[in-house]
Amino acid sequence: MGFTQLELVVTLGIASLIVLSVGIWQADIFRFNTSLSQQLTSQHEARQTILTMVHELRTAVTADSGAYPLEIVGATQIAFYSNIDDSPAIERVRYSLQNGTLKKGVTAPSGNPVSYTGPETVTDLTAAIVNGSTPLFAYYSAAYAGTGAPLTQPVNPNVIRYVGMTLIIDKDPARPPAALRVTGGVSLRNLKDNL
Repeated sequence: MGFTQLELVVTLGIASLIVLSVGIWQADIFRFNTSLSQQLTSQHEARQTILTMVHELRTAVTADSGAYPLEIVGATQIAFYSNIDDSPAIERVRYSLQNGTLKKGVTAPSGNPVSYTGPETVTDLTAAIVNGSTPLFAYYSAAYAGTGAPLTQPVNPNVIRYVGMTLIIDKDPARPPAALRVTGGVSLRNLKDNL
């Protein structure tokens, strides 16, 4: 018993729809997997970046040149002095947001008298930052008790006792999941008023 031409066309049409549906479903799974993988990678990078910044800022100290521990305190940039590599010297550390990428610059002291005019070693830390109007760095005085508005820019570095950090990351704004927001904060241990 054979198939008529009409039965053959209908069968091929149904089989094609099944294959197409499975292909679309599989493509969606791959896209979802890629988005989820990017999100997890971004989350890990952001958390590691925040943890590193917290550790380094917590131990901010007077520079080997005698400069105050905090040098630059902007909404998208901070520069401070800290011993980040356990050497005897205190390095100048600068975090800055440039074209959606958070960069870290380190300058070692040199010369006699000591200065921080040598070359800055810059590394990229986290990309796809989309903070928009949300400041990357927010600064608070000794009166900060966990809530309240940050100090307004320009901020006097001498009154800062707590630094808040916010990274909003979105690897692909056109697709879900939504942007990832990672926050952190640190009390500047060596600038405490209540010793």
